[in-house]
Amino acid sequence: MRKLLWAMFLVLALFFSSPLGFPWGYERHQVIALIAMKYMTADAQAKAGDLLDGSAIDAVASWADEYRKDHHATGPWHYIDIPLADSKIDLARECTNGHCVITKTEQFLAVLKGPNADKHAKAQPLKFVIHFVGDLHQPLHDEDNGDSGGNTRHVIFDDHPDNLHWV
Repeated sequence: MRKLLWAMFLVLALFFSSPLGFPWGYERHQVIALIAMKYMTADAQAKAGDLLDGSAIDAVASWADEYRKDHHATGPWHYIDIPLADSKIDLARECTNGHCVITKTEQFLAVLKGPNADKHAKAQPLKFVIHFVGDLHQPLHDEDNGDSGGNTRHVIFDDHPDNLHWV
């Protein structure tokens, strides 16, 4: 456990010491997938590679963001707006109709665990789960401070105006 915490500290220190470390884009999802791969058994990596037609999980870690561009209905699947003032999640309130990162991750995991789905029926759910693990580790994907996950909070970063979510 101590090694895991140390490794996570070092990864975060590297991110925040570089100017490219702040956006949560492609590279951050890829790094989270690489960290996950370190903790996967060889059998689990082989099964994931088989479902992904030979790709490693880091190669598909940002797939769901690309998919969302043409499938707008999947946008709410990437986050959950838990009010900062609340001490626990109310899924009925924060996850309307099951369209949030927690419920969708559970649904896709159920497909992956299910014995009846074939390889092709499991590939897309696996890509979503890989991506959503990264989204769940982005704090602004998990909380609500009345600012749309930081998207409406305007900031200046590196002399450029932007929004908090991007920064």
